[in-house]
Amino acid sequence: MECSNKHYFDENGNCAPVTETCQVFDSIRKICNRCYEGYKLEFGKCVLDGGRDPLCGEWRNQACVRCSEGSYMRRFGCMVINSLCKEFDFENNVCVGCYKGYELNHDRNCVEEEAK
Repeated sequence: MECSNKHYFDENGNCAPVTETCQVFDSIRKICNRCYEGYKLEFGKCVLDGGRDPLCGEWRNQACVRCSEGSYMRRFGCMVINSLCKEFDFENNVCVGCYKGYELNHDRNCVEEEAK
């Protein structure tokens, strides 16, 4: 008798599902050997890797290589793009255009337009 894919025999002899966060499971020892990105292995189980940047959209070799939508890459991780910024220059990491009613100040931040 066998369990279906992504399942294993538990201590009661029943087929139990492998946790969704586990990428490689050892069905003989009943522990996870490798977790998916964003999780780390602790005592055979996958737990959320709190040391990771929650704004990162793609991890590779323990480093963020792409920020999630609405954020941009900075030296020490991803930063949220100001919600008032309509156009963002990802090459230079600066806002280049604001939504109506706002304008860029000298720090390239969107602020309320001054009455003229």
